[in-house]
Amino acid sequence: MQTRTGTLSSAPLASAQPHTALKTPDAPDGWQMTRRFFGTWQAWLGASILAVILVVAIFAPFLAPYDPEAIDILQRLKPPSLTSGHLLGTDDVGRDLFSRLLYGARVSLLVGVSTVIIGGLVGAALGILAGYQGGRIDSAIMRVVDVQLAFPSLLLAIAILAVLGSSVLNVILVLSIASWATFCRVARAQAMSLRHREFVEASRAIGATSTRIVLRHILPNTLASLLIIASFGLAANILSEASLSFLGVGVPPTVPTWGGMLGGGRAYLRLAWWVSTFPGLALMATVFAVNILGDRLRDVLDPRSRDI
Repeated sequence: MQTRTGTLSSAPLASAQPHTALKTPDAPDGWQMTRRFFGTWQAWLGASILAVILVVAIFAPFLAPYDPEAIDILQRLKPPSLTSGHLLGTDDVGRDLFSRLLYGARVSLLVGVSTVIIGGLVGAALGILAGYQGGRIDSAIMRVVDVQLAFPSLLLAIAILAVLGSSVLNVILVLSIASWATFCRVARAQAMSLRHREFVEASRAIGATSTRIVLRHILPNTLASLLIIASFGLAANILSEASLSFLGVGVPPTVPTWGGMLGGGRAYLRLAWWVSTFPGLALMATVFAVNILGDRLRDVLDPRSRDI
């Protein structure tokens, strides 16, 4: 009798134990991630360089000593000097290189950031849709991605700009078209690996809609990979804009850009080395800083990293 009572009394106790619901893994604390991110001198170096370039781009109208488009033939190809009033010299039509360099930072950052945002949003949305839904939607989207990746991005950009014409907006549009496919493939792979995870199945079992599952579970767990792709894509897009401007099919010549300055000075490399050297150094420093920060971001967000 005691044994039966003990057995019966243990059942309510077992059923009364609370059940632990499956949920999405907790995201790392933001402050902890920030401390880890800036835990090396390389991260500080990259952040410092990028901060200086960002400040220069924002306050270019106040820092530039001359109008970047002011032409003075009498001052053409003046070398860098602290006493002549042209710190970095002048170009082939007498425009101040320091002023043009400051304004060129605006175009490079604008094109790079805008392209990453547009291409990232479009690519991530289509990639998550393809990976989560699967079937014909997945096949249709990925065939478009395959066609997109079959064309060299620079040649595709040149072909589109030849039709649309040269402008900052057209360059942003073209580079966004060329970059969305990479975001799409990464987002699709992440969504396919997450859609059958326990916390997603649990949400589906309690009646959560597909939109809620994507926004609550799929997207947050995909952001880390997308941020890493975006950081390296920013550097690649800045270089692509410079390449298009160098070739004369990107931003119009009247707009100061680092790529345009490089292209304009290639005929004077022996006579006036400074015309191409300084925009080239500015471009190298920007891409270098972005790559350092992107590499550091990848290390911090990689769950397999243990020695950071």
